[in-house]
Parts: sequence; C-alpha cells; structure tokens
Amino acid sequence: MPQKEVAIINETTKEYLSRYLELEEIIGLPHNFKNPLKDFDIVTTYYEQVNEAAELLRKEWSLGTAPIFNVVELLEDKNIKVVSKHPINRTFWQLSVPTFS
Repeated sequence: MPQKEVAIINETTKEYLSRYLELEEIIGLPHNFKNPLKDFDIVTTYYEQVNEAAELLRKEWSLGTAPIFNVVELLEDKNIKVVSKHPINRTFWQLSVPTFS
C-alpha cells in the first residue's frame, strides 16, 4: 500500500475517533478500560507467548475456552473502539448467505 494512502487512512481514522470520543463525552458515556495485558512482559509473535497472552485475556475477561462468536462486539463491550475503513455492507452479507430448504 502506498505511503500516501496509509497517511490518508491514519488521518481519517484519527478524525473519526476524535469525533466519536467527543460525542461520547457530550452524552456522558464512561471511558473505562482496564488493560488485562498491561503487565504482560513483551509483545511478540512467538506462538507460545501469543497463546499465553490469549489464555490470560480469556481468564481476565471470563471468556472460557469456547469460540468467540463476535469479536468486534466483545471488544466494544470492553470499551475498545473498533473502526473499519470500509463499513460492512450488511445487505450484501444477508443476500450472500445461501438458504437451504
């Protein structure tokens, strides 16, 4: 991806989040977030450490070991803002799901 496009995406995201947070402040929504991984030693891509972080997060958030049905919803419930450059077209997804009779 060209650097110019990356810069545009970054600035657009910052502007969107700034407006979103300002709106939350105006209507009085709390901004509580406790990072359960703040004391985790290092950020890594090693499989074992990634799994260790995932297990810690699941324990702290009482998620159990079952698959997470909707990750975005889970993160938003934990006061983590999730944005997308291209919003999901729900109509497309609904129309793309095959129906079986």
